[in-house]
Amino acid sequence: MPISTILIIVLILVLIGAVPAWPHSRSWGYGPSGVLGVV
Repeated sequence: MPISTILIIVLILVLIGAVPAWPHSRSWGYGPSGVLGVV
């Protein structure tokens, strides 16, 4: 697996983890941020 692919995956995980912090997505709760915590 190329390093660039790994970096893209990490970036996506970080963005998913930041979703609950955005006002329009607070209803999501801690589900997405839990994924980032596992990583």
